[in-house]
Amino acid sequence: MPLAIDISNYSGPVGAAQARGLAAAGVHRAVVGTQYPRPPYPPGVAHEQIPALLAAGLEVHAYVYLWLPEDCAEQVQEAVARLEPWRGRIHGLWLDVEDTSAGGITAAQRLGAVERAIEAARAAADWPLGIYTARWYWQQAMDDTTACAEFPLWVAQYDRRADLAFTPFGGWRRAAMKQYAEDVAVAGVPKVDLNWYEPAVRPLSEAEFGWAFAALYRGLHPGQLPIDVRWGEATREADGAEVHALVIRGRAQD
Repeated sequence: MPLAIDISNYSGPVGAAQARGLAAAGVHRAVVGTQYPRPPYPPGVAHEQIPALLAAGLEVHAYVYLWLPEDCAEQVQEAVARLEPWRGRIHGLWLDVEDTSAGGITAAQRLGAVERAIEAARAAADWPLGIYTARWYWQQAMDDTTACAEFPLWVAQYDRRADLAFTPFGGWRRAAMKQYAEDVAVAGVPKVDLNWYEPAVRPLSEAEFGWAFAALYRGLHPGQLPIDVRWGEATREADGAEVHALVIRGRAQD
């Protein structure tokens, strides 16, 4: 099951039972779309999704789909106003930069629209702010600008790998979250995208370090231990020898 999902007006309302089902399926984080578009698009339902997800104990973030030809600052302000009832419980705000309907405008004009959205988000709320986009879009529509690389990246790369590996672009060398699969159903909620992020971990105790080395010596599977023990990506020494780093992590905090 995914560690995180994102949902939108296309997912429809999420009731209490569905939200509990998501939590039972192992979903820890839900990113909710704030868009309330005009017909013929499905109506916005964030006001129904968010309270149910919060009541089920999920970590809730929100995203704002930016219609770049329109006033992006106003779009952010409207989204923040909709989120006001849960201001102290939203963990992050993401600006969704993927609008392909914005024909006839330049990459510089698109960047200007995004920058105005960033300014509006900073002025309206103190939530952590990030950018959602995909490499293909950023390189083609945004001229691969590095102007937003200071912000955490939520990257769309549909390789169906639940990890943070992605092909760098736009000055980003690491991702805060990766959307790795789209348009599936999870716990009865339709039109869901699957995401991965690295949850916060607690420090390891001396005993857990001992368990890690015992795992290597005895050949135990990491799932048999109260910690995550695995080999990191292979690298090569100057003499050509292949080495692997040992990754030892505590279990994710509840």
